[in-house]
Amino acid sequence: MRQTAKQFLRAQLANGPRPREQIKQAAEQAGLAFSTVEAAKRMLGVNSDRRAGTWNLPYDPPSRNQLGYIDTLVKTTGHPGPPTPRTWMEASDQIALLRERPTTRQLDYIDALTSGAGWPVTTRTEAKAVLDWLVRVRNEERRDRERLKHEQQASDDVWAAFYAAPPPPGEPGRLDPDGLPTTEEKP
Repeated sequence: MRQTAKQFLRAQLANGPRPREQIKQAAEQAGLAFSTVEAAKRMLGVNSDRRAGTWNLPYDPPSRNQLGYIDTLVKTTGHPGPPTPRTWMEASDQIALLRERPTTRQLDYIDALTSGAGWPVTTRTEAKAVLDWLVRVRNEERRDRERLKHEQQASDDVWAAFYAAPPPPGEPGRLDPDGLPTTEEKP
């Protein structure tokens, strides 16, 4: 519940300071207890101006680690990078979004398996599901080809044995698959 309250409070304060009473009303409408929102306020380090009666997210510049991680994620996903985050929280949100984007490697592999069909895959979860499905289909096709190959070989073996065996006594000679007699018929 606190995680929900933190997300709610971030969303409320994303565009700058807001009066405490507006936040309280919005929390009640969202079905959150205001005490939970106040606990989230303390966890997030939200600033409050008692004279103005407003709450504001603290300015907390993004760390070098966050900025470096965002650059790494942008390179691995192959997507254009988001705008440079101004705060630590913006950086955290960008990291969460980039982590869910499919990597270039996943998209290239899906493209190769579907012969460039360009399936609209937008998340890593979707990419994984599509890849799992494509691999399963490919394996089923491979098993079917192997099964048919074995069935054909067994059928060929049966016919080869039939044509190799001499005809029973008193029976005319057999015809091979081309319709020619396999043994000379006696007139």
